[in-house]
Amino acid sequence: MDVRHGALVERVTQDGEAAIVTAVHGGDRLELMARYVVGADGGRSLVPRQAGIGFEGHDATFTGIVADLRMDGLWSGGRLMTDNEHGWITSFPFGQDADGASVTRFNIVHARRRHAPQSETVTEEEVRGCLRDILQQDVEFDGLRWASRFTDALRIATAFRNGRILLVGESARIHYPASGVGMNFCIQDVFNLGWKLAAVINGHAGDDLLDTYEQERRPVAEELLRSVEAQCAVQFNFTPEGVAFKRMFQEHLLPLPEVNRRIALELNGLTQPYPSLRGSHLLTGHRAPDLELVTPDGIRRVGELLRDQRFLLIDCTGDNSYADLDITGLPLRVVSGVLVVTTPELRAVRSLLIRPDAYVAWADEDPPDPQNAADQIKHWIRGRR
Repeated sequence: MDVRHGALVERVTQDGEAAIVTAVHGGDRLELMARYVVGADGGRSLVPRQAGIGFEGHDATFTGIVADLRMDGLWSGGRLMTDNEHGWITSFPFGQDADGASVTRFNIVHARRRHAPQSETVTEEEVRGCLRDILQQDVEFDGLRWASRFTDALRIATAFRNGRILLVGESARIHYPASGVGMNFCIQDVFNLGWKLAAVINGHAGDDLLDTYEQERRPVAEELLRSVEAQCAVQFNFTPEGVAFKRMFQEHLLPLPEVNRRIALELNGLTQPYPSLRGSHLLTGHRAPDLELVTPDGIRRVGELLRDQRFLLIDCTGDNSYADLDITGLPLRVVSGVLVVTTPELRAVRSLLIRPDAYVAWADEDPPDPQNAADQIKHWIRGRR
């Protein structure tokens, strides 16, 4: 793998044979050719513009402040999140910088300052006033190490793929930076696209497999954006009614296990299953649980067995029913064993095919049948040429 740091990409083009990236690195102009180019360079990505991919959504409706404050010692508030009629604050102690000063990051949305232009410089006076209003105390600090403004602008790419050019993560969407939630979705974008690119490049699948990337990930991204808008509508409503609703939600609804689990799944991007064929097992398209399996080689975890980024076919009966299956040259591992602890959905499952990104491709409650397994392997690997 050829990794180059500090290169400035100037242009991305494509033709029928390759994608071409023009970049400047160390004073040299480079022209790099590849079968595919993946834009993973964030919300200001050059790649979609070069590929002629548009964005749809809305501009900012408010601005917030992110400020790294230099302090003499650790801030007594520690890791904090609070809000009231004056606004909302979170704090993240970072430890010491190179000069020995303690640094704490504050994210702030102030009820009166939320309409400040994003281009307006953040000042020490503004930060002190916002902290005083919301925390009802003076916060002592020696200065701003760094500060900027963020917004709730929300947009999604009109396409995640144009020929040989594909987009992942924040190159494909932007939204309010909700405490790193978007990172969970970015990682899953990469896992979804990564195994598919590998399958195409290694000759296990045809180019059309890459179309399933957008088919699977766009609905997830759209649900993320709806969730972020809902979060913002609740979180930054500083009216008396808005604050009362948040207190009721925090005290009476959020502690409920079902509510808490639903929100956790939503924030991790696990509520939206991938499309599956009619009549498929209800597990199909969902993320596979990381369960333990008793095998002749000892207890193995599903997550451990997926580390080599191949498909995983499990004979859950432990009878080694797929021992004679021909998987020569295929990105597939076959394991036979018995699940130690199962969820209700898995209790009757006898065969399980899991994709490299840990999503269930096929589940079957009938006794293991090598022909059925071969048909599924053909659909997912051999048949997409």
